[in-house]
Amino acid sequence: MVVANLITAAVTGNYLALFFATLAYAAGLAVVIYALIALVRKGAAKAAKSIKWSRWGRRAEYAVGILSIVLGVLLLGEALGLGTFSTVFKI
Repeated sequence: MVVANLITAAVTGNYLALFFATLAYAAGLAVVIYALIALVRKGAAKAAKSIKWSRWGRRAEYAVGILSIVLGVLLLGEALGLGTFSTVFKI
């Protein structure tokens, strides 16, 4: 509906309506992004208070990083025609 209003305003040449429709869309999007950032900050603050969470979080970061590198190497080998990904996962 927002896109239809923007297209209608642009096609009819009503640039003032186009401006306000774009402004309203941007304001709504900004409110949603601000709310998400506030929620993430609140959750991160609670998580940072826990030393146990910090230790396990760091281990999880390392594990995800290593898995990402391994998966990247496998996919790169597949892209180069070496068949690494399909060999490991038997696809």
